[in-house]
Amino acid sequence: MERRQFLSWVGVGMLASSLPFALAACTQAEDSPEGEGESSDAGEGIAPLETTIDDQGFQALATREQLDLGPVLVATATVPVFIFEADGEMVALNPTCTHKGCTVELQEDGTFLCPCHAAKFMANGEVADGPAETPLPVFEIKAEGDRLLVKVGA
Repeated sequence: MERRQFLSWVGVGMLASSLPFALAACTQAEDSPEGEGESSDAGEGIAPLETTIDDQGFQALATREQLDLGPVLVATATVPVFIFEADGEMVALNPTCTHKGCTVELQEDGTFLCPCHAAKFMANGEVADGPAETPLPVFEIKAEGDRLLVKVGA
């Protein structure tokens, strides 16, 4: 056996022996010691929502309890939706900057700032300072019991 072939086999053996550890590190645990459901800082102990789209096009994306803990970012099948309160009103908008597609960040003053080029948007999605020229898409939102329903589709 040549040296090059031997080293190739040693490399393959080392790779194969580390594969179980890599797979274990990349998979999520099935059982959570703290109870069922997904665990996150903002959503601990909150039951999963039934997210079926109703006949009016609304979909439950969050709960009042989640919103009380702070703004909620939800990745729907089509677009991300950022749900927050501004001046006592619930607002749902797409946080994707209309200029370059970066995700805008909520600022302490209630505006949104694009980290890519400093475009600034108001809480209602309107452009406050360019280079963006198109407002952030705002979605219709309503509360039904403890669920917050958003009309994401057209």
